[in-house]
Amino acid sequence: MQQATPQIHFERVTDAGLAMLHERIDRPHVAAWWDTPVTREAVPAEYAPALVDDTMAQQFIAFDTAGPIGFIQSYVALNAGDGWWPHDAPGVRGIDQFLADA
Repeated sequence: MQQATPQIHFERVTDAGLAMLHERIDRPHVAAWWDTPVTREAVPAEYAPALVDDTMAQQFIAFDTAGPIGFIQSYVALNAGDGWWPHDAPGVRGIDQFLADA
């Protein structure tokens, strides 16, 4: 019998998803990519502005049939992260993504 292929879909991050997002960011295999620990309080400060203005970033939770499996965002790179990409042309977009499980 052939195994069914999981169906993957994406849903925009919502206020309700921010707590779950923190839990996933706090996992060791994801947290290793941040310079400092990401606190529960820092997640809304970092990610909530894009919930009301998606010209800043577009953020999605990835799901399969079992539930959330990851995160992806696309953002305008120019002056992102306090200007750590200062020489990129307007319109250049960056992406970040991770899977919830190592």
